[in-house]
Amino acid sequence: MALGFSESAYWVRLPVINRSASERTWLLELGYPHLDHVELYVPTHDGGYEVRRTGDSLPFASREIADRYFVFELHEPRASARSYYLRVQSSGQVTVPLTAWTAASFRDHQNREQPLQWMFYGLLLVMALYNAFVYFSVREREYFYYVGYVLAYALFQATLNGHTFQYLLPNQVWLANRATPFFLGATVFWATRFWCRFLMLRHRARSSREGLSDVRPGRPERHAQVRRHGSRPLHLALPGRAARRTRVGGERARQRLHLLRAAATRAGTGRGRTRRRVTRSPLDSLGGRLILRA
Repeated sequence: MALGFSESAYWVRLPVINRSASERTWLLELGYPHLDHVELYVPTHDGGYEVRRTGDSLPFASREIADRYFVFELHEPRASARSYYLRVQSSGQVTVPLTAWTAASFRDHQNREQPLQWMFYGLLLVMALYNAFVYFSVREREYFYYVGYVLAYALFQATLNGHTFQYLLPNQVWLANRATPFFLGATVFWATRFWCRFLMLRHRARSSREGLSDVRPGRPERHAQVRRHGSRPLHLALPGRAARRTRVGGERARQRLHLLRAAATRAGTGRGRTRRRVTRSPLDSLGGRLILRA
């Protein structure tokens, strides 16, 4: 039963009938670990009610059964009909999933569920340790960012499942209540750092800006001119810093320089037999400009 985000208190009435001739013991599980205040009103023999209080606003030791969820052990007299009242209140999302278990069925459920959860955490831990080993071996920062992302995600999932409060912060109520947004933010932070580093987004953005500035008109230091008799100047744009910063850009720059030299040679040996002197800039080997002079 999901009630949304509200700070109001909600009451749930639970009528229970025991038709057997013997006393029955059963477990009531409230399967959402992030409720601040949980109160169960248990009827007594004298017509009153016993109040059992728990919630994540109290230390973990306040729970009757050491479980990540709120579990109450109840006893039903033979041939009886009673009503329980459950009061829940929280500053965040209010969800009230209730399950009735026998002791044996609850134990079997735990034996099936817990190994899968610990296998999931173990897999994430192995991934973090492996990438940490790779980082110390090659000193590439993307592996370090990936380790931070995996650890933050593992702690975020453990907090959602209630294991952080159960095993890591059983008495730190203030920290446990703020662990979910903290580990969520840490997961997003390390994931963003990893993807920016892995995809080289900053380098690609800088190269794109510089590549656009290289082909902008009015930049004679970025252009080469090939002059022929009776023809208009031919402007060929050559990449500058963008070509020097990327291997692909450098290779393209070298190919274009080779084609430009070939064009200059044909211009010098064509009509008019005009000799051309080719002068290289010191940045020519780095993909810089090529200046052709008559």
